Amino acid sequence: MGAALGMMLGLGLALIWWAVAEPHSAFASHRKTEPPDRTRSLLIAAGLPETSPSAVWSSSLVIWLMVMLLVYLLTKTASISLIIASGAASLPWYLLQSRAKKRKKQLAQLWPDVIDDIVAGIRAGMSLPEILIQLGESGPEQLRADFTVFAAEFRANGRMSTALDALKWRLNNPDATRLIEVLRLSREVGGTDLGSLLRELSAMIRADLRTRGEIEARQSWTTNAARLAVVSPWIVLVMISTRTNAAEAYATTQGTMVLLSGLLVSGIAYWLMLKLGRLSERGDHA
Repeated sequence: MGAALGMMLGLGLALIWWAVAEPHSAFASHRKTEPPDRTRSLLIAAGLPETSPSAVWSSSLVIWLMVMLLVYLLTKTASISLIIASGAASLPWYLLQSRAKKRKKQLAQLWPDVIDDIVAGIRAGMSLPEILIQLGESGPEQLRADFTVFAAEFRANGRMSTALDALKWRLNNPDATRLIEVLRLSREVGGTDLGSLLRELSAMIRADLRTRGEIEARQSWTTNAARLAVVSPWIVLVMISTRTNAAEAYATTQGTMVLLSGLLVSGIAYWLMLKLGRLSERGDHA
């Protein structure tokens, strides 16, 4: 058992080193032209665009190995160990989703003020590139790095459309996408009503934020209760299985079938909870 623990620990450390040491230059050179995968999109939404997706997968595998070994030491039952470890392996994604959701709420509150700043810049006679570059210096602190990337991209090639694409990729936010497409259309087509259009967009975003805030506040306790209802039986199972008789019962074929049935029911219930409780997105990230 000590040798197995040492091998798993060594494998986990090797995976962590591989994820950290993985070169990012190849990805960085293509990330503006290739659509990000789901893990990459989640990292962007969580505010970790420079983190490699392989780091997430590696941490998930390390958690799976460690939890499986720990549960097996407690229960001496392979089926229970595999099921619990598989659930624990989703922890990195759960943490990323929680971080992304929290960051999304924080950033959503900033966009009406950003739009107001753009309107003020238009009134002052500034060009759109000048306004967006200035936001990298005097805009909301959480968004300055993103607008600084826009400034660097615009200065590098002088193309507004390419710089807007890079900005939209980094922000990965439906309100930002709306704003960027409005600015792009105004830049390409022209017109004198951009200020009024932006004011209407700002008012619409504020109204949408109020409505979504009320809905999310009402359903948050239901969602948390549903998650607890899914997880708690498995915690009880591990506690019961520390007793020899119970562990032996679940080690049989019939016991394994009971565990798999419970896993299936838990998975379906959790999926339904997420599906029914999910709010529709305000826009898509293209």
